[in-house]
Amino acid sequence: MPWQKTNHVNERQRFLDAWLTGRHTIAALCRGFGISRKTGHKWIDRLKTEGMSDLSDRSRAPHQQALQTTDAVIQVLLDTKYVFPDWGPRKVVEYLKRTQPNICWPAHSTVSSIFTRHGLVKPRGHRHYKSPARTAPLSHASDSNCVWSVDFKGDFLMGDQNRCYPLTVFDNYSRYLLDCKGLYSTKSGAVISAFERLFMEYGLPEYVRSDNGSPFASTRIGGLSRFSVWLLKRGVMPERIRPGCPQENGRHERFHRSLKAAVSPKGNLSAQQRAFNKYRHSYNYYRPHEALNDAPPISHYQKSFRSYAGQEIEFVYPDHFEIRKVRSDGNMKWKQQILYVANLLAGEHIGLEPVEEGRWMVYLSTLKLGVLDEQEKRIIRPG
Repeated sequence: MPWQKTNHVNERQRFLDAWLTGRHTIAALCRGFGISRKTGHKWIDRLKTEGMSDLSDRSRAPHQQALQTTDAVIQVLLDTKYVFPDWGPRKVVEYLKRTQPNICWPAHSTVSSIFTRHGLVKPRGHRHYKSPARTAPLSHASDSNCVWSVDFKGDFLMGDQNRCYPLTVFDNYSRYLLDCKGLYSTKSGAVISAFERLFMEYGLPEYVRSDNGSPFASTRIGGLSRFSVWLLKRGVMPERIRPGCPQENGRHERFHRSLKAAVSPKGNLSAQQRAFNKYRHSYNYYRPHEALNDAPPISHYQKSFRSYAGQEIEFVYPDHFEIRKVRSDGNMKWKQQILYVANLLAGEHIGLEPVEEGRWMVYLSTLKLGVLDEQEKRIIRPG
């Protein structure tokens, strides 16, 4: 009869005990126990090699996986991860596909498992969001140099006990990292010097996007700062995200996490800058970017056709605007009244556009500063 399903191990032992007596042929035993000759021979062979110590079923899983990743491929994956520690499995695979296309690289999930086994993946902490994150609409960033974004990564202490403030500047269209500059402070002068060098090298963008912190913005009228006025006088429009909404510059925020993971604090600013330069070159020339179909940013970036040689522009306003010059004390004269504008604009010409009876929109170049209310005799800030 067939193996008893409730006690198949005992049935196998009875079959082998009967065969060991030598009084039965294998064919007769198999017919008596209701099994095939192939099954009978299998258990007899197992008896000869292992005895009767274990007659239970064994796993049918293959001893070797046909598509198992080879040690050589694993080593290349690990080497690449060590060179680019801030890259995830997807970027590592896409980079290797581009640089070594003759090899069949494993799936991203497989590479993730390999990195996890070797302790190269840090578990992500659970995040709680008060509202869904989103990025700023970038429809106007249709080409290189339409929009640059700028921000300071969090400062840190170097080996010489000085603090480093990394200034990072991106081209939003190509994701090209224009600058990663280590500074000793966040003051306007240092930022202006950095942008002066960038404008000389890459030309002028249309917009520069930033948050509302110093030195990019201030509490003055129109949020003006020394840096934003400097941009306007070079024909570049400053653009600020909404206060308390860092997700509107989400790409930049995400990059700072990668930068922190890839570049550790060095002994002094010179060594720190060398590390930043090395990372910037890797980021622009090698790192695959998902938004660019896994191409590196250099493949999409071109310098601006608006060259820069240190020149300032004169603010020009439409014919129907009233134009006033801001005095050295920050005031201007308006219909026999003295109205305060901003000390920062001393010597600059502002334009006033009539919007309704007794109210004028105030501009610096094309940037709206607020509404001049003749009844209240002051400039009311937007919002």
